Order: sequence, then C-alpha cells, then structure tokens
Amino acid sequence: MRAMSLVSSDADGEQNEIRNLQEKLESTMKLVTNLSGQLTELKEQMTEQRKQKQRIGLLGHPQHMNVNPQQPA
Repeated sequence: MRAMSLVSSDADGEQNEIRNLQEKLESTMKLVTNLSGQLTELKEQMTEQRKQKQRIGLLGHPQHMNVNPQQPA
C-alpha cells in the first residue's frame, strides 16, 4: 500500500508542477504579446516622426525663409 501511495503522491506532485509551469508559460506569453504590441506602437511613432522630419526638411524652416522688411534695400 505504501508503494502505491508514493506513486500516487509523485503523480500529484508532477501534475502540480506541470500546472504551475503552464501558468507561468501563459503569463509569459501574455507579457510577450503586450511587449510586442508596445514595440509595434513605438515603431509606428518613430516612422511618423521620420515622416514629419522629412516634410519639415522638404518645406524648409519657415522662420529662416521670412525676409526681414526692415533691412535697407
């Protein structure tokens, strides 16, 4: 009987360990998904910033393009 009891408790222990590992895996997967979404958002923001800088570069800086009418001609 004792041998059967040990086998049973070993199996229960393994099941608990497997359950714990599955929970950790699920938690880690959620974190990875969250971080992947944040990374995608950051990439999109950086792309938009680059586009805006390119537009500014193409248009030139308006403050430098103004001619000062008070300068003598």
